[in-house]
Amino acid sequence: MPEPAALARAVAAIKAAKRPLVVSGGGTIYAGASEELRAFASATGIPVADTQAGKGAINFDHPSAVGGVGSTGNTAANTLAREADLVIGIGTRYSDFTTASHTIFANPDVRFVNVNVLPFDAAKHSAEMLVADAREALVALTGALEGWSTEPGVPAAGDRARRGLAAGGGAVLPPQ
Repeated sequence: MPEPAALARAVAAIKAAKRPLVVSGGGTIYAGASEELRAFASATGIPVADTQAGKGAINFDHPSAVGGVGSTGNTAANTLAREADLVIGIGTRYSDFTTASHTIFANPDVRFVNVNVLPFDAAKHSAEMLVADAREALVALTGALEGWSTEPGVPAAGDRARRGLAAGGGAVLPPQ
């Protein structure tokens, strides 16, 4: 279970974000936390990108799913990563493929909240650290964020991203 003060700091960072993005890694799968990830994404509307090891942690047709991020990722997820003001890493080690050799998170004001069982990985990018199992952390975050959503009344980022890709533009469409 996440330490209460760390959970409070993570929740404050999420609530302050205008363009948050989840990067889900293999730790989500290892923890058996796919259901909790879907519940978190559904409750908050935060888009969810995945790493190579995190493929399948969220179903591809979930309204918040945006696909792979980084060197091997897609344009929609990478656009969201470049614009993100908060990246919520869940069970990721931020490998070079995920970070595109540390170039993908390009917003100069980007902050990080990292959920990981290893403090070393939770501390990466000077993050607010949640040293915890992904399932336990997602349950705690979802509960603490009850009633909060990123963009009330706006289609989920995953839906916007898919519309942009389907239109052939390869970029995320702005909210309508």
